[in-house]
Amino acid sequence: MNIEQVMQTFDRTETEELAVTDETRKVLGLLAEVYVARRYAKELEKVQQGLFGET
Repeated sequence: MNIEQVMQTFDRTETEELAVTDETRKVLGLLAEVYVARRYAKELEKVQQGLFGET
């Protein structure tokens, strides 16, 4: 699942946390929407800094 699919799942389910499961549907942990959004924003910032030569 990619970041776009994860964010769509958050929107569709109207929840702030999603369970992360393995192939047998055993719960491995929880993924918080705020964490995903924050990490995505940081990665975008890194890419933009690289494009504009900022450090």
